[in-house]
Amino acid sequence: MNGKREFVWTAVGGIDTSAYSGVESDVRYGTMHGCTVLPVVSAITSQSTDKILHIQPTNPEIFRESLEITLNLDSKVLKSAMLCNHKLAIELYEFLNSNDNIFYILDPVFKSTSGTWLIDHKGINVIKESLIIRADLIIPNRFELELLTGIKILSKNNFIKAGLTVAEKSRGRRVLLKGGHFNTESNIVTDIFIENGKIYEFTHSREEGVWRGRGTCLSASISSLICKGLSPVEAIKKAIEFCSNKKFFYRIK
Repeated sequence: MNGKREFVWTAVGGIDTSAYSGVESDVRYGTMHGCTVLPVVSAITSQSTDKILHIQPTNPEIFRESLEITLNLDSKVLKSAMLCNHKLAIELYEFLNSNDNIFYILDPVFKSTSGTWLIDHKGINVIKESLIIRADLIIPNRFELELLTGIKILSKNNFIKAGLTVAEKSRGRRVLLKGGHFNTESNIVTDIFIENGKIYEFTHSREEGVWRGRGTCLSASISSLICKGLSPVEAIKKAIEFCSNKKFFYRIK
């Protein structure tokens, strides 16, 4: 037995004490999908289910070494969420730029559900100017898409226009627009996937209240299913179905 694992991907993000998001959730969902998830920690946080108390960024040298180790552990898919600051964002870009074969999924986490900023202003610029271009799939919500494009999203047409703008900039020409923060009065959520200009729509019911954890569940499930060989559109479809189970999440209010 040589210890080689078949389905391995890398999760870059912070540690969430409440365990509803963060790399520990990536590991949990990856395991549910039959994958081994390698955690590369960008920050240690102290946070409850409703607020963040403190954020301690990882040392850039340790962060860089952790990324390099994943190459020796057969990881071919990498998903980044919270990057904390521009130094770590630059380290990630330089790593990806040197490893062209890695399928990169960018979940541009800028703010927590409670409203705390999770990356500095320079880090946002690194994402906009560098990581977007390298990404094979980008998974923003409405707020993140507005920051990435400068387009105020007031309608479904604006939503798609902004999504097309981001997709065209990326290596993979793919973006999944999370619809949870859009058209919030409707009891139906529509997530929109754009791939090479082609548009797919996936609908699911909206649960009442404000929930934590669905975004991590979705991106981790997509990463796992792509790692297992599914096409992006099939991975997204199955991931949305998987994330319909609300027992995975925490209702804030």
